[in-house]
Amino acid sequence: MKYVFFAVVLILSFSCSQNREIINANDDGTSFSDADNSSDDQDQDVDQEITQDDLSDNLTDESQDSSDDDINDKDQHEDPCAGIDCGSDGICQETDTGFECDCGNGYENEKGGYRCVDIDECKQIPDICGSSLCENTEGSYTCIQCSQLLVCDVVAGTVSGEIKDIVLYNDLIYVFSSGRYDVLYLSESGEQEYYGGREVDGTPLLIAQDMLFVFDEANGKLRYYNVTNYFDLELKGEIKIFINDIFYKDDILHLIGLEDEADPNQKYFIYDISEIFAPELIFKYEYQTAIPFRIFVKGNYAFVALRESLAVYDLSDLKNPVEVNTSHLEKTGSLDMDINGDYLYLAVRNEVAMGVYEYFLKSFDISDPLSVVEKDSLQINDEVVYLRAFGNKLITKNATSSIYDLTDGYNINFY
Repeated sequence: MKYVFFAVVLILSFSCSQNREIINANDDGTSFSDADNSSDDQDQDVDQEITQDDLSDNLTDESQDSSDDDINDKDQHEDPCAGIDCGSDGICQETDTGFECDCGNGYENEKGGYRCVDIDECKQIPDICGSSLCENTEGSYTCIQCSQLLVCDVVAGTVSGEIKDIVLYNDLIYVFSSGRYDVLYLSESGEQEYYGGREVDGTPLLIAQDMLFVFDEANGKLRYYNVTNYFDLELKGEIKIFINDIFYKDDILHLIGLEDEADPNQKYFIYDISEIFAPELIFKYEYQTAIPFRIFVKGNYAFVALRESLAVYDLSDLKNPVEVNTSHLEKTGSLDMDINGDYLYLAVRNEVAMGVYEYFLKSFDISDPLSVVEKDSLQINDEVVYLRAFGNKLITKNATSSIYDLTDGYNINFY
């Protein structure tokens, strides 16, 4: 701008000089008096100063207006990606029409939206794993081999929802998830046939002797149904309880849980449910310090896994069970338990530092309930969600499904 100003000043100066020469010369060659020239020069100087000041002000105003326009243009251009959540695997990119979320491998834009969501390859490409089962993972998928009994997440791609438990009953596989259960048949060769599923009010916990037990956590009730044709349910009764574990045999129901949410201590309950809609409480034991997690009944003995021990009760008199043996668990924190033949299998965890755990699978010889003997301990990588012994195999579910060989009974070996 200063160059423009100086150029204008030079032009004006040159113009004024020319005017002086014209004014000072008459047509006849005579000159004006010096006084006249002095007066004219003063007037011209004033005019020139006014003109320069006015021009300087105008140029300054124009420069300021131009700067303000630039600022206004910047203010008016808002970042279209500001405040946009593309998901953990998406990056917002500005486009001519607004924005879009650029998704990483294994992700796509959600239907009707813009966020990046995981692609379920198992559903989009049903045969992606060939004869193996497909398990969807975040941003990818895994092909799982099945062998003989169910090992894989049974039915990744067939059964929906997070699997809570798997029960083998009458040569069928019952897969329990929150709010439903599914039924499958799996041959020894690994071929499976999906029979179907049914929704229920709560989480299925157990099926045994044509009875299905479902825990309604919202209402703190355990409901039990007679099951016919896999999916026909007839309600037989309900018990108010917040349940931890359950075992059922011959109309006798063993429960570990709380009477209500405010109950400070876990209890061991025994009910006779032979009468429809009239469950009879025949035994209740309150644990003052120990915390029970799992229960399993074999013959006349109940095995209860507690936080730091394995307790054995003689059930010869159901109204007055007697604790006959307690085995201390070196690794504290029972997670799940199952019994197969003369052996009990237990998943435990040990806190080695604040929030840091080691995980183990342990086996016990329970052929003599009065003298339970620990036989094997195998360290594993993850916390066990459920543990089931089928034939000569031990199946666990944690981050993935795993199989262990039990050919020797108590020795736990990777399959």
